Amino acid sequence: MSESNLSKNIFLQAKRASKLLDCSLTKAKNFIAQAIYQCHDYDDLCNKLESNSLKSIVYPFCHLNPHSSKNSINYLKNNVEFLCERFQNFVHKPSSPIPLTNLIWSIFGLSPQKTQLQILPEIFASEWQPSSDLKEPARGIFEYKIKINGVHFKLLAVRIVVTDMFIDNTLREHVQLRDEFSKFRFAPIYWKPWINWQDEADVFFNSIGSSPAPIGTSFNRSADPDSPAKQALQDIVFEALSAIDDEFGCSKIKKSDFNGEAFYFLGFSTNGTEEKVETLYVSENHIINQKCIIKIRDAIVIAELFEVNDSGEYVGDSHEYYGRISNVLQKFLNASRNIVVIAGKKYEIYIRSCTELEFERYCNSHVSVLSD
Repeated sequence: MSESNLSKNIFLQAKRASKLLDCSLTKAKNFIAQAIYQCHDYDDLCNKLESNSLKSIVYPFCHLNPHSSKNSINYLKNNVEFLCERFQNFVHKPSSPIPLTNLIWSIFGLSPQKTQLQILPEIFASEWQPSSDLKEPARGIFEYKIKINGVHFKLLAVRIVVTDMFIDNTLREHVQLRDEFSKFRFAPIYWKPWINWQDEADVFFNSIGSSPAPIGTSFNRSADPDSPAKQALQDIVFEALSAIDDEFGCSKIKKSDFNGEAFYFLGFSTNGTEEKVETLYVSENHIINQKCIIKIRDAIVIAELFEVNDSGEYVGDSHEYYGRISNVLQKFLNASRNIVVIAGKKYEIYIRSCTELEFERYCNSHVSVLSD
């Protein structure tokens, strides 16, 4: 790429930055000059480009554009953390590095999607099994065993029914379904075959306007478990979700998209002995406000870290919430209170679905430039 083309390419980077950061083009020019190219301002950047005196570590960024070669993209991948550190000096620091890294990719006109895998600890979760809490296989709850920093954990994926699943209904009917499903505190677990839900939807639409109105929700028959064991397991799941919902009452628990379906997630340590399980390493760099964001394919979950002392006693300031979530999750089969050590500190770790607010804050938050 010639010098004139490089200058034009850098100008386009600045123009993208001005739109992404919602600031003037002049401010965006100086921003990329300082944050990306380690220059005093945009004029200094142009002079150094003309005199071939840009630092060798930043010069390859001049070539980045929507049609960049694989080598150029790999260079950005290998240096994105370096740019994140630079950017933090010039923007209001977001709650997590995800929006900042997405911003970096977007300034260069490239898709930010590949970045999350680099930032977040990830569980690939290839082979889920029916929940061992039930003697008979059930379509509603699945489990996956992992190790976090050498400690065994069990993840539960609770498959739920949401109104988006009723794909054969009209927009007006979807509105009516959303209103009816809002009567559930938590989305119902997918215990029964889909035909049951569709049949009840047909009955529901035919009953609209009839008198007297149905008591509660019209979908109770499909939502109710069909065995005492499933009912007992559902009670524990909803008790755990209630503890989370009460603690984070200002924001709903987010329904996670996973393999094209909707789920809630819960997780806890166990006394497992399996050796051939997926392993995950969490460092202090992954911790944000006593939480760690974990990616499970398309889903984002939260690992909550409750610090304990050498005697295993909780030393934080959320005693009521810790007591509730810890006690209810111990009701699951083989659950334990094993300690995970991270950077010399001891933690009890519990995994849960994130709230909608947490998702926005940690994964989708806005980045803005610092004032002059």
